[in-house]
Amino acid sequence: MAVFDNDDRSYLTWVNNFPQSFVANVLRAPNSNYFVIHQTNCATINGTKKDYTENSFTKNDYIKICTHNYHELTDWAQANRIRSKPIKNCGICKPQAEP
Repeated sequence: MAVFDNDDRSYLTWVNNFPQSFVANVLRAPNSNYFVIHQTNCATINGTKKDYTENSFTKNDYIKICTHNYHELTDWAQANRIRSKPIKNCGICKPQAEP
């Protein structure tokens, strides 16, 4: 598992190196309940959309949690975030937990 905070270059390298893995898009604030899981090939979080600007992934309001195992993300959320809303899966890439 890797946490990317203020490091878009390393984040995008990780995403491109592991196209079948998972990314949680998380608001930086520790008390945030925004937690959305994506597959790394999702255009909304992997830098392939043309309208993204430099530093738009991990340097503003969001951090990224990356792993090869879906359940590690849900475990991280339970350990590191106050949960008042359920963890969401991206409606575009529709990530699936491993069996």
